[in-house]
Amino acid sequence: MTHEQIQALAFEYVRGEVDEATRQEMQEHLRICESCRRYVEEVQSLEHLLMEAPRVSPPPSLRADILQQTVYARRRRFSWRWLPALVPVLAGLLLVFLFLGRGKQPLEATSVTVDLLSPEESAVLFPEDFVVIAAIYPSLPFEAEIWIDSVQVQDHILKGNGYLAVTDLPITPGYHDLWLIVRVPDAQFETRLERTFYILETEEARRP
Repeated sequence: MTHEQIQALAFEYVRGEVDEATRQEMQEHLRICESCRRYVEEVQSLEHLLMEAPRVSPPPSLRADILQQTVYARRRRFSWRWLPALVPVLAGLLLVFLFLGRGKQPLEATSVTVDLLSPEESAVLFPEDFVVIAAIYPSLPFEAEIWIDSVQVQDHILKGNGYLAVTDLPITPGYHDLWLIVRVPDAQFETRLERTFYILETEEARRP
């Protein structure tokens, strides 16, 4: 077996997921190849750390806190003050996925999750409170289209590692339909999310 083949199968080998013939070929290669042997030892160490690491889940209030600080604070502009607190967590997750991705097959489409945090379905908002927020996990390069009432949004779009936002977008009172289309080429993934929401008429607009 070649060095590339050994490294590509290292995680499966450590987990005991390769067949007997492949296992014997890899053992023979590792017996004479020091560099591949060191690589497999690193994989074993990482696998051991991951197995012993505690499972961490975000607090149930995280989503509500994010929405409270962005969408539902009436007549407040959208703020990114909460993002710095999430950067260490996102960076750690990204490093783990980058390491685990060495030598493994490309991500499957089923491993990608897109959550449209705002607006929620049937939300009622003032124009200044309207914002689009979407989270894409894991943080891979992605393409996105946003359509409101069959018109594609071209401006006011912010994109980063694992998130998409539209802020300060002029919008008229009344019912609106929103479509978010997200594509992740590395995972051959595409999804479409839809929302219907209502924009209230402001007091200033009602004045003669």
